[in-house]
Order: sequence, then structure tokens, then C-alpha cells
Amino acid sequence: TIKNTQMQECKVTDKKTLFKAKWIQLTEATWVGPDKVSRQWEVAERTTRKGDTDAVVIMAFLKRPNMEDHIILVKQFRPPLSAICVENPAGLIDGKETAEAAAIRELHEETGYTGTVKFVSPAAYNDPGMSNANCKMVFVEIDGTDPRNQNPVAKNDDGEFIEVFSVPVPSLLSTLTEWDSQGVKISAQLYDFALG
Repeated sequence: TIKNTQMQECKVTDKKTLFKAKWIQLTEATWVGPDKVSRQWEVAERTTRKGDTDAVVIMAFLKRPNMEDHIILVKQFRPPLSAICVENPAGLIDGKETAEAAAIRELHEETGYTGTVKFVSPAAYNDPGMSNANCKMVFVEIDGTDPRNQNPVAKNDDGEFIEVFSVPVPSLLSTLTEWDSQGVKISAQLYDFALG
């Protein structure tokens, strides 16, 4: 149980939009701490959230008889980083879609694979000092013997240039570390998973 501390007295008292675009907006939150001093904080917010969660990040594991499990990953250029980033398949939750349905849809769109949801995490916050953006981690098992998963073909949206590949789970951390040394950016969720 979290103790009842002075932090319980902190609260946002006002928010105003500074700039709004199609996918995100910048707001200024006015908040008060236990010292009763009013302060401002700049916050990046998604404009697309329909429910309580913005997106899904998919931990997809390819399982085949007599082989090590592989994690399915994607590599794509990310303009905010001005670099290529290795990450899990992921995407926004559409409308009234469940996290499970979004994960299966996004997995198929980005990688061509079809799988079964095994676990969905509660919403987790990606960068709480800067944004209210959140996601649910969805663990999916891909049956490598299923004919649909023999030669998967991605169905990327316009403007998505995604390379799909897999890495044996036991060598994930060493692979990510090697790529990092080559200047490839790695998503935080993926590195966290690899670190255990």
C-alpha cells in the first residue's frame, strides 16, 4: 500500500492548450504541491485517446517445435529520433477497440503474423515527466506451425516503412547491446524486457 504522504496534496488545478495538431497537443498544466505554491508544467498529450489507454506494445513470441522461442521485432525510421529504432510491433487503439483486438490487428498489419493473446498488462506510462501517453503491454503467442504464419506478409499503412525480423529470446539482450553500439536506437519497453 502506498503511504498517505504530502504528495497526496498535489493536484492539477488548471490546464490550457498551447498548441494542437492532428496526433498530439502541448498543454500547460498548473499544479499545486504540498507547499501550496502554484507551478506550471508543459505536457505533451495524444489527441487520439478514446478510452483509458492510447496504445498497445506487443511482445510477440514465435513458437516452433524443437527451436528456441523468437521475439518478433520491427525496425523503422522514427523522425523524432532522426534515426532507425528497433522496437516491438505497436500501435494506437482504435475507437472502442479492446487492447487485445488492437494487438492482434497491429501485429498482423505490421508483421503479417497471426497470434493468440496470452496476457495484457494494466496501462503503463511511457515518459511521465513529459507526457500522459500510456500503453498496455500485450503478450502474444505465435504458432509457427500455423500455415498463416509460414510466409507472413505485412500490410503497412501509407508512410510506414517497417522491417520485420526475429531474435532468439536467450540472445535478445546481447543483440540489443550490439545494435546500440552501432548507433541503432532501442525502445525502452524492449530494453526493459531484455534486462528482465
